[in-house]
Amino acid sequence: MTLVAKRLVSIILGNNRPHTCTAKARLIASLLFMLVLASISGCQPEPVKQAYSGFTMGTSYHVTVFNRDLDAAIPADLGEQLQQCLNALDQVFSTYKPDSEISRINAAEPGQPLSISPDMAKVLRLSHEIYTATGGAFNPAVGPLVDLWGFGPQAEPETLPEPAAIAEKLKQVDFSHLAIDQTQQTVTKHNLLRIDLSAVAKGYAVDQLADLLKAHGITHYLVEVGGELRLSGLNAQNQPWRIGVERPSLERSDAQKVIALTNMALATSGDYRNYIERDGVRYSHTIDPRTGQPIRNRLASVTVITSDAATADALATAFMVMGEQATLTYANQQNIAVYLIVKEGEGFREVQNAYFEHINKIKQNTE
Repeated sequence: MTLVAKRLVSIILGNNRPHTCTAKARLIASLLFMLVLASISGCQPEPVKQAYSGFTMGTSYHVTVFNRDLDAAIPADLGEQLQQCLNALDQVFSTYKPDSEISRINAAEPGQPLSISPDMAKVLRLSHEIYTATGGAFNPAVGPLVDLWGFGPQAEPETLPEPAAIAEKLKQVDFSHLAIDQTQQTVTKHNLLRIDLSAVAKGYAVDQLADLLKAHGITHYLVEVGGELRLSGLNAQNQPWRIGVERPSLERSDAQKVIALTNMALATSGDYRNYIERDGVRYSHTIDPRTGQPIRNRLASVTVITSDAATADALATAFMVMGEQATLTYANQQNIAVYLIVKEGEGFREVQNAYFEHINKIKQNTE
């Protein structure tokens, strides 16, 4: 209690000269007002913060939560629940585990219907929607082409693929040859299709962790898996979360742009570190599934903001393939916020659409 408050209590208790009941009432009211004012001005308890981190899906994850409602405690085993959720999803989507659900699909013979889990059904449905909407720029079946160019688990080839080899692999990457039966919750391959959902599964994992937090009544959080993010509520400074978009560089570098964000998801895809070089020419690790060739557009980085991380994750990959103009056209038609870093000469220029500017302005005005 402050010295002023103690003095007022002393007066109220009669330790100084007598006061009438009316005077005491006024003093009590004054004391209560001061205590309320003190609580409003920042004397309330600090929000409870918990942070969790670990490894999943071949990458790392970080979760930060703030609990400003002291009547709703953060579960003591929340960290275990988060890890268990991620372990379960890794068993569905990991291409490195021979007994995972996706490995079972990839090993199945064409024409054989396979039962799939609700998680797999949701991710495949979303993947098919984005595959169709982007004209095949997003394609989870692109793996054979990635391997052919030396960006898969096999050793990097010493020579570039021949056109005939590329044409042959293109026959194996038609994602529409995977039939999804939502009613029976089964999938059927119509050729030797091999799928890899890593460009959407991490975002889906972020969404699942966010749903877990919401189920516990936690509304202030940051969830990140492999760089894909979902944010809700406010940070420790009672402001929107501030997220940095990395400046393109062969080395880890500072943020190119800082975005104030809340109640949204964000994903970034870049094309400036992973490449092969032949005869002085760099070939991107991002393969255009429509042509079988590494992308040749000038996008260095794409950042997408949507309501869920799975969609943002998949679209960031698709937009890297589509290039600047096609991305802006698609994003503007669909009211999707995008921020692009485009190679220009020896440097870079920034491009952001009106919807991105609108969202960022709203979030900044809440600070």
